[in-house]
Amino acid sequence: MKQRNINLDVVRIFAAFMVLSVHIGQHIGKDFGIGEKGVQLFFILSGYLAFASLHKTESAVMYYRKRLIRILPTYYFCLLLVYLKDIVIAIQDGTIHEVFVGQCGIKFLRYVFFIQCFTPSDNWNLWNNHNNLWTMSSFVGFYVIAPFVYKCIKNTYMGIAVVFLLMFSRPWLIWAIRYAFADYPVESHIEWFSSMNLIAEIYCFMLGAVLYVSKIEHRQYIYITIMTIALIVSSLKWYSYEINFLQFIALSVITENITNNERIKTVITWLSSGSFTLYLVHPLVLSVERRLWNNLEILNESLHGIFLYTSCIVVSYFLYYGIISKIEKKIEVNVKT
Repeated sequence: MKQRNINLDVVRIFAAFMVLSVHIGQHIGKDFGIGEKGVQLFFILSGYLAFASLHKTESAVMYYRKRLIRILPTYYFCLLLVYLKDIVIAIQDGTIHEVFVGQCGIKFLRYVFFIQCFTPSDNWNLWNNHNNLWTMSSFVGFYVIAPFVYKCIKNTYMGIAVVFLLMFSRPWLIWAIRYAFADYPVESHIEWFSSMNLIAEIYCFMLGAVLYVSKIEHRQYIYITIMTIALIVSSLKWYSYEINFLQFIALSVITENITNNERIKTVITWLSSGSFTLYLVHPLVLSVERRLWNNLEILNESLHGIFLYTSCIVVSYFLYYGIISKIEKKIEVNVKT
């Protein structure tokens, strides 16, 4: 039996805490803008893991089954909590008569069907963005098309060509989307929509996917060298973080596990397994916590930051291991039988 790659678990945990940190920073007035790039790190890692899963899976159906079991229980449980939270806050604020017309109205179904960032809307904050839930449109889209892309990428060099095409064309694509929807009202924030969607972000997924292709062909050093040279000599400096993340993941893949200590490995695996729940649930925790903390009237930023980290971690991992993981296991058993 092949040993689990603990290094990739560390990458996943790191990405989750990057996103967590930027949102906590926003709550306590600290700038940790680089944390936003944790989303791109997740996308790149997802590309690598999706192709790795496809390489080891007998059919696309089995691949989809695994992805759905891993994603849907956490996502829909989080979505339910978000919906209930909006209703409770509306009751407290005396706006319950508005909430079912607004964010908890019929258009909330966008989130249920993962189309919140496939189509623009008149109000970004109302329909497209419950914090980082916008990324789920991209994640699911990537996983849906992955089997088809996997069959099309015949070798490392074809993959590199596709990656370059996506990266160099992305600015023009973003401009085209903004131009096409220029008549939308200001509050629709088309400048956000243009870059926060599957088409604009697929270059990240492909960066990771091609890394896996290069690995199985023993050309990973060639791939990383080409991308590093391109970063240095071309306009790909726009993607410096993404290429650095690619190098980070490549290093995690080609080196030995950072530890052979079974207890440490168990802790890392435990944290990694719940990191997706932490990624999705922490904005909800922050939203609720802000109201409670304001009532305490404690102004110490450091203390607030520590409390935020603790609250998000405790609540997220409690929900995952107390509820969501049990749902995943039950679904998996039912599917097999």
